[in-house]
Amino acid sequence: MKLYEAKNIITDVFENPFDKDKFSYFIRNLLKNLHPAEFGIRSGNIIPPEFRDFIASYERIGKYKDEEGYEIDVLIVNLKRDHSLDYARSTQRNFIRWYLKRKNRDAALVAFHTEKSSEWRFSFIKMQYSLEKKADELTPAKRSSFMVGESGKSHTAQRQLIDLLKNDHAPYLSDIEDAFSIEAVSDEFYEKYKALLFNLVDEIEKIVKKDNTVKEEFESKNISILNFSKKLLGQIVFLYFLQKKGWLGLGEKEKYGEGDKNFLRSLFNKTKPGENFFNDYLEYLFYDALSKKRVTDYYERFNTRIPFLNGGLFDPIEFYDWQKTDIVIPNEIFSTIVPQASSLGETLASSLGENEEAYGILDVFDLYNFTVKEDEPLETEVAIDPEMLGKVFERMLDVTERKSKGAFYTPREIVHYMAQQSLLYYLETIVTQASSLSKQNVSKQNDWHTDLETFIHYGEHIIDKDIAVQEGKLKHADKKEKIPDSIKLYADIIDKALENIKICDPAVGSGAFPVGIMNEIVKLRKLLTPFIVSQASSLSENPPGSSLSENSSTSSLSENSSTSSLSENPPTSSLSENPPTLRDDDFDIIYFDKNAETEIHERDLPHWCQKGVAYFVTFRLGDSIPDNAKNKIKNERENWLNKYKIRDTSELKKLPKHARIEYHKLFSKRYDELLDSGYGSCILANPEIKEIVENALKYFDGKRYFLDEFIVMPNHVHVIVVPKVNWTLDKITHSWKSFTANEINKFTGNSGQVWMYESFDHIIRSEKQLHKIRQYIKDNPKFSKVPQTSSLRNNVSPQTSQTSSLRNGLRKDHQTSNLSKTQAGSLRNYERSAYRFKLNAIQNSIYGVDIDAGAVEIAKLRLWLSMVVDEERIDAIEPLPNLEYKIVQGNSLINIPDGTTINDALATEIEKLTTHYFHITDKEKKQEQKQIIDNKIQEQLQFVSDIVGYKIDFDFKLFFHEVWKEKDGFDVVIGNPPYINIYSIWKKRWISPSENGHFRSLFSNSAMKI
Repeated sequence: MKLYEAKNIITDVFENPFDKDKFSYFIRNLLKNLHPAEFGIRSGNIIPPEFRDFIASYERIGKYKDEEGYEIDVLIVNLKRDHSLDYARSTQRNFIRWYLKRKNRDAALVAFHTEKSSEWRFSFIKMQYSLEKKADELTPAKRSSFMVGESGKSHTAQRQLIDLLKNDHAPYLSDIEDAFSIEAVSDEFYEKYKALLFNLVDEIEKIVKKDNTVKEEFESKNISILNFSKKLLGQIVFLYFLQKKGWLGLGEKEKYGEGDKNFLRSLFNKTKPGENFFNDYLEYLFYDALSKKRVTDYYERFNTRIPFLNGGLFDPIEFYDWQKTDIVIPNEIFSTIVPQASSLGETLASSLGENEEAYGILDVFDLYNFTVKEDEPLETEVAIDPEMLGKVFERMLDVTERKSKGAFYTPREIVHYMAQQSLLYYLETIVTQASSLSKQNVSKQNDWHTDLETFIHYGEHIIDKDIAVQEGKLKHADKKEKIPDSIKLYADIIDKALENIKICDPAVGSGAFPVGIMNEIVKLRKLLTPFIVSQASSLSENPPGSSLSENSSTSSLSENSSTSSLSENPPTSSLSENPPTLRDDDFDIIYFDKNAETEIHERDLPHWCQKGVAYFVTFRLGDSIPDNAKNKIKNERENWLNKYKIRDTSELKKLPKHARIEYHKLFSKRYDELLDSGYGSCILANPEIKEIVENALKYFDGKRYFLDEFIVMPNHVHVIVVPKVNWTLDKITHSWKSFTANEINKFTGNSGQVWMYESFDHIIRSEKQLHKIRQYIKDNPKFSKVPQTSSLRNNVSPQTSQTSSLRNGLRKDHQTSNLSKTQAGSLRNYERSAYRFKLNAIQNSIYGVDIDAGAVEIAKLRLWLSMVVDEERIDAIEPLPNLEYKIVQGNSLINIPDGTTINDALATEIEKLTTHYFHITDKEKKQEQKQIIDNKIQEQLQFVSDIVGYKIDFDFKLFFHEVWKEKDGFDVVIGNPPYINIYSIWKKRWISPSENGHFRSLFSNSAMKI
């Protein structure tokens, strides 16, 4: 077959919706000797019960045997749901695994499609037989796929499959496997990416030489041209993933997911003569639209909706002044296609010809499919995915010139193995300890090791049958095809251990190990979901034998513990009819305690946090206050604070009483009056929508928090709530708002923001204030200008004593939520979604250090990207977390020596500031706060360096103080040590003369100390 004929076949098949005739023609030409061993469409009871929710039907169009005797079947699988292409990948793979075992085949070529989708997946699935035996119950299958269809690109498929089509010789199984290899794509993309990087570096060097303003800005901010270029390319490639999700370029009425999947190309095509794409478009997109919080997501400059992301990725590098510094990068660097002459319908090959060296950044990226799914060892997409991008970044770390070959990256199999083994030994320690305290000593240590190995290594292969048995779709399953009983019994303990794990990579590089172990944690917690006792709670009740169990005298959650204010439910009563109640001796702690530890987080509003206290919370609809009124109050508030020289709202308490009253009347009271005026859509006046909110508030009453008085008004909600142990107010309010936003959008048929991002919250100061707030909530309907039916929780009278009201007021009829089964399932799915698990891991579990500033930026980008690709509910998405003090630059081998005197007051101040910083979303506040923190950290490090006599630029306990506060060190230290000669560092007295050989000994010894 001629080259052009092969290209035309691939283009015709892979750039269009699935067509059986075209696919069959392609397969016959690919395999040459395909035997037409067809069988009719199989569906219904022929499909095993565990797969029927996802697989509608399947058929075979032929079988093939290569010259070495390997047998391959060619199948077409029709999936039941549109989203099954992306969201049931392990089930699809396990279904073909079942088929291959049943037919005793080695591999299959499969077209997965759905009737309503224009996209489909062409997969190669091969059994991973061991050398000892051909098959056993736990033999996994590995799948590699091209995601193709109407919106896909066929460049990669052409590169990978063209030789098999052209050759007259029938392919071996190994030839087909090579055609689905991601490594060739990774190598090609790396070379193109490197060429683009240095084209960009060359142009920026020219700009810096010619433009004194740019030169001065770069020098004053200590900006490396190479790092500037790396970050710019990283920002663009990040947006290729976002546009793949349909999150960019939406009209005002379009839903997220329906956006322009070629948004950056469309934006480039808007460039008019005389305009500069970077200076006039990208800088505004990066540093204004994506990084600046707006009242709505509509961005007027581009006449489109763009989400606020935060996080730091779209902050200017070193916060250079982008508005006053014109960095005019030639448009040709981004694309050599003239915007006015280009058409999105044209292929790049026809527009530019075969000279790919002339391609700009967008031209190269447009050649490839970008997939928003993380690759796994048994599931690979032959496209640009976040994991492969991580490899490219890792190889780029040591690249300083065009001829650089790049660093060697750690193969994904090694990352996967190390992550699994680390979790295996960590969990073995946890569950062995827990089971030794149990009256039901279900496993000895050896049994625990075996059961955990089965769960960690094979859980995703055997879960389908296990769930089918649990749901009654299958009568029984072989013991080897089920999650071990010990894992199910201790699911809550294992889940909690995974939630609270602390992990550090002291040489983080591109973030391969943190991302790898995070994905393993997510996978395991998803596998545990069917066996978790509590309803959607990852901070769930304790299984028998837990050190936090009912009879443990050391437990802070123990029934008999004098230190506990809020006891958990026993493991068998996830929806107890008689929820826990507060005891008489607990009530002294529900009010603000000026002597207790207080965390203060500030976004647009201050948020004071103490444990075990009652909060008055107000959250409102996004359109409940006019923009002009909100901005006016905000400006007046800032002026008022400046007048009294208040830098932080925590200082308000220092003001005289008349000033505090003035502040309340001018700002807090005005907000209340605006809310009651009935501005905006007031959709909460609709009885059905109001019921959604009421039921959500009551759903976890008694399990995560104690709910007191509340009311749902037409455009806002007031509630008094006491969080339980291990539940923070921000987690509770986020759960309420995100779940209800999704349900309200389903009801109204809308998409996008429902609630304002921030809620107002106030720690109740006294019993007198509690009664006053209760009365305010009860009287609120009298002041509303929008009529509505009352949703007041009318179970507490103002005269009722504090003790009896909070205890007896929690009546059984108010503990029962009326969420429908579907809504309850939706809430559970959200609470235990991959996104929520990743967010928890990134916020609470993962830490990293690297001496290279570029590596730190890349590692943060990988973590942010990993979060974004799993977020499907943009209407409720949180801003990305700030990671500046989670993934940090420094030499992790040189820390403050134990016993060295430090400035304790300064250390305490740094701890408070960094905790506060993590929650800031306002760009200006974030920049100001970061400067303060960095200065204080340098002051502390300099103080210590002067004492010890050598430079220290990093210390684990200083930067990651919360880990030592919670656990006195990390649970897992994982990473790949640098293998270099250590003679030079021995001379600097970083290690003792006896530590010779390789750097890994120093690396290992340092790891033991953290």
